[in-house]
Amino acid sequence: MSATVVKRLILVTTAVVGALGATATPSSADEIDSDRPPPPEPPPTVVATVSNFEQETDEPPPDAPPPPCSWYYPASSEEEADIHNRVTEIVNETLQVVFFESRRITVTYYYAEGVLNRWNESDGEFEWRIKADCHGDKSRYGVADGEIDYTSTAPPDPSILLRRTTVAVTEEIDVPPPAINPAGAAAINLGLWLGVEPIPPVVAEATLGPLWARTTATLASTSFDLGNGETVTCAGNGTPIPESQLDTLDAGPCGYTYTTTDDLDVTEIGVTVTWHVTWELSNGRTGREPDIVVTTTIPYEVYEIQTVGTG
Repeated sequence: MSATVVKRLILVTTAVVGALGATATPSSADEIDSDRPPPPEPPPTVVATVSNFEQETDEPPPDAPPPPCSWYYPASSEEEADIHNRVTEIVNETLQVVFFESRRITVTYYYAEGVLNRWNESDGEFEWRIKADCHGDKSRYGVADGEIDYTSTAPPDPSILLRRTTVAVTEEIDVPPPAINPAGAAAINLGLWLGVEPIPPVVAEATLGPLWARTTATLASTSFDLGNGETVTCAGNGTPIPESQLDTLDAGPCGYTYTTTDDLDVTEIGVTVTWHVTWELSNGRTGREPDIVVTTTIPYEVYEIQTVGTG
């Protein structure tokens, strides 16, 4: 595919992305912090001589040239950053699938400090979006009103990636398969071994240029609602029965024994798993998110072994 076609595709993508930003309204002065380039200075106060005395006025002389277009940081949102990234993905997929091109658009958009930003992989720079305001004119000095550009900025705090990693971990977490022995039903006075299948930690990572974030969920404890008002809570995944104990009548270290005929009313066992969630960032910071708790129930019966006397 010719370079001209690739250039046209990139121009189309830029136009789509620019159109998304064109509807944003100028940010207020509060949205521009000290790390950003200062906005243009207002026109100087002009001192005009009127009737032999001086009078201050904000109006420039009639023959003064108009001020240049000013640039501001249009407000944005996480949703807009997601849309920009999706458009970029579509163009890259088109280049790969339709035109068999190995070249691709190498920018990743993100939302920070109320505005749209991007990582420009080709230039190795973080940039944020700016927009031209030509004060009612279509253009001034070669700059079009509403023109979009990007200017270099400092790297963001990598914590902005935690939203993505936390969502990814949450979507992966569930209750591991129960490992209760006896399975499905137990006799009164027969010990139960309570557990769930062992499962490794769930890990999700996200990167943005040289920045990264990692979120890890680790199974911390498992609780068993025995259906008769009793609950047993054990560390980790409990204690699934090992093969060496299959013939035992005793309950396991994480276990329980139904002992009365009232337990015959049990119809299910509830299993609740608590996951501890921690995170770490490329700048060395670490922390912890609220625990994630998931619950399921499994059918279960308790029965009584009848003995028949002789004599």
